[in-house]
Amino acid sequence: MRLDAVGISLRGIGHIPWRDLRAPERRYVPVKNDVGGRCTVMPLTQRAQARVRMQPGDWQLRVGPRPYLSFDQPFLLLPGVQGLSEDEVVRLFHHVWSTFSTGYQR
Repeated sequence: MRLDAVGISLRGIGHIPWRDLRAPERRYVPVKNDVGGRCTVMPLTQRAQARVRMQPGDWQLRVGPRPYLSFDQPFLLLPGVQGLSEDEVVRLFHHVWSTFSTGYQR
């Protein structure tokens, strides 16, 4: 995983620019064969979703959870970070996103 001023790279995908992501959150994403469905994600902008659709299928699968019966990939699944809770991961990514994204409203 790499976080820098340009964007994020992880699981062999990226750079995804910060401006193509929304604030991180924990969200219920109904996916096939997953009872819980609770994920830590960063929603993708429409522009980012279009870019994901243009990538090869294996690349798309590494981006994040695709809601059941949906063709769009609306989320970037955030990784776990050793030693941090899920809430701490959300705060970490929110801090980096708010520092580098344009148009961020406090």
